[in-house]
Amino acid sequence: MNSLVLSSHELCVSSENTVFLALMKWAEVNEVFDDQLEPLLELVRFKAMTINYLHDVVTSDHPIASTVAKFQLMFEEAVFYHAFSKVCRSEEHTSE
Repeated sequence: MNSLVLSSHELCVSSENTVFLALMKWAEVNEVFDDQLEPLLELVRFKAMTINYLHDVVTSDHPIASTVAKFQLMFEEAVFYHAFSKVCRSEEHTSE
């Protein structure tokens, strides 16, 4: 899968969920895991996913994504992002 496609702001998908699922399917079919998958997985905008999608589909132990050493951190950062309301994130920004 081309990193230029994944990183493009012009990629036309209904949500970042589609990007994640497409990458996971591509990785599975092409048997791309671990260090080979990491640079592509880093391009997925996990924070753009809903918390429900992260919890129900992505999960911290996703069978393909979890082969990447940094995946747990990526997942936790996205969940942490959603743990705060927009108001809390706004307040956090103003206090820095």
